[in-house]
Amino acid sequence: MIMTKKMIALSLIFAVVLGLCSCSDKNMAQQHYIQAVNAYSAKNFDMAFDFIQQSLASDKNFHEASLLKIKILYFQDKNKEALRTAEAILKKYPEFTEAKLWLIRLFIQCEEYEKAQTALKREISFNYSDWRFYHLYALLGEKQKNFELRMAMEKKAEQFLQESSKVYMDIATFWLQLEQRNRAIDYLEKARILFPEAENFDSVIKYIKNGEDLQ
Repeated sequence: MIMTKKMIALSLIFAVVLGLCSCSDKNMAQQHYIQAVNAYSAKNFDMAFDFIQQSLASDKNFHEASLLKIKILYFQDKNKEALRTAEAILKKYPEFTEAKLWLIRLFIQCEEYEKAQTALKREISFNYSDWRFYHLYALLGEKQKNFELRMAMEKKAEQFLQESSKVYMDIATFWLQLEQRNRAIDYLEKARILFPEAENFDSVIKYIKNGEDLQ
């Protein structure tokens, strides 16, 4: 009976220690990830790669770190390795959209056009409103010198970009009605980035910033 209680106590202590180690590893992974992001932003890709490897060594299931690793490898011109990394991530996380986008980009970069087209057809059937897949399809058309495909897909991408821009404008209106002016301006800025050809964005943002709508 005493031995059983000791075993239970030891098991509980062991579980707590494991939990603490796990938290420590995740914290270390996050720290190295932030360092990798900073190095990546500074275009120091070799340093970024070293940090991201340390991050993944601390937490191999850190999928954001794995995605950053793909980007770093891409800018190091290590496209085959980046492609293998993308495929490995998608085996673990098959619905990871950002990884799917990079996988297709890498198929195109590695001139694996049939694989790219197969993946694009599949993704557009499910993510039909995501303009990024149409943009990649247009890039594939460019690489294959299929200018009709390129133009059709660019138009599709623009169509969904316009729709996204309208959503941001609706959200901006909502925040303005609640007198959350800074949030309204943030969403107007997002809409302007998505659809810079639209007129009057600058004047509307300036109008709100100057408080003229309050007069």
